Amino acid sequence: MTRASVLLALLCAGGCDFLSTGDADDSNGSGITSQGGYEPAIDPTGNDVDVEIQENGVCECPLDDAGIYMLSDQGEIWTFDPRTGCFAFVSRVDCGGPSDYLSLAVSRHGRAWVVFHGGDMYTVDLDDPQGSCLDPQYTDDDALFGAANMAFVREGPDDGCDRMYLYNATSEADHGTLAVMDPRSLELSPLASDDNFTYGDVTGTPDGRMFGLVRHPWAPRIREWDKHTGEILAEARIPELDDLWTGSITYWGGYFYIYASPDDEGADPNEPNVTRWLLEYDYFNVRGRGQVVTLVVDQLPFSPVGTAVSPCAPASAGDPRAVIPGCTKL
Repeated sequence: MTRASVLLALLCAGGCDFLSTGDADDSNGSGITSQGGYEPAIDPTGNDVDVEIQENGVCECPLDDAGIYMLSDQGEIWTFDPRTGCFAFVSRVDCGGPSDYLSLAVSRHGRAWVVFHGGDMYTVDLDDPQGSCLDPQYTDDDALFGAANMAFVREGPDDGCDRMYLYNATSEADHGTLAVMDPRSLELSPLASDDNFTYGDVTGTPDGRMFGLVRHPWAPRIREWDKHTGEILAEARIPELDDLWTGSITYWGGYFYIYASPDDEGADPNEPNVTRWLLEYDYFNVRGRGQVVTLVVDQLPFSPVGTAVSPCAPASAGDPRAVIPGCTKL
């Protein structure tokens, strides 16, 4: 039995309700395939940062109920709705040059902020399926930003204003740094440093708390940080993930969602035919069964280099939803 089979059995011990099972429904001709057929985007111009922060104090935060946004290694943005198990194509990111996609954040105004390896950053309107890019005119003069995962985190439950938080960690550096960026001024400020961590990602909750996934090197844990000081407020080990390659983390509807791979052969998790799981972690014991890790998708249709939610995502999953027409499930 392969390590993937053993881990699958452990994760599903006592019953495993997959949120997405069966064959892809391609009746509408979409499927989980590259959309293709788009003309290249125009050269990125303009500055989009002013729409992210309002000047009247408390910021409005229109509800974004689409689910979890995922950026593939091919530059496509999809959503996954945990209530239905449905994937939906959103946009293709084409910034007229860079294609080495690294990270994704989604603002409350429905813009995707995409970072490429090396530090290039562009924004894309999620209502634009062509994925035309705007340049927020960030100048990459800080190596910290070149390999960072990021997320928008709101100030609090009654305040939709937010800032972008980043966690930079690479296996080569073996050192992680938590930082914050003002999305209007693009000023980048380090908050805290971690020794001996090879990876980190951040996410926020609707009540303004900031969490992240860090590992060293195969000992993943959830952390909560103080957004203003970088102080670690809480930490929880996740032993179920010890033998997994763990990627991005996102909080949505009461649960954390983690991209992971069993990495049976030591293969690159971004390569085709590698097992790619989406796991749910009940950190807050919403279901009353403890901090349980559950497998919700047993093979993602693409390699997600980044996942994100809007800071205006719902605080709870709410009532179950019916599968929508044209839903693509695995």
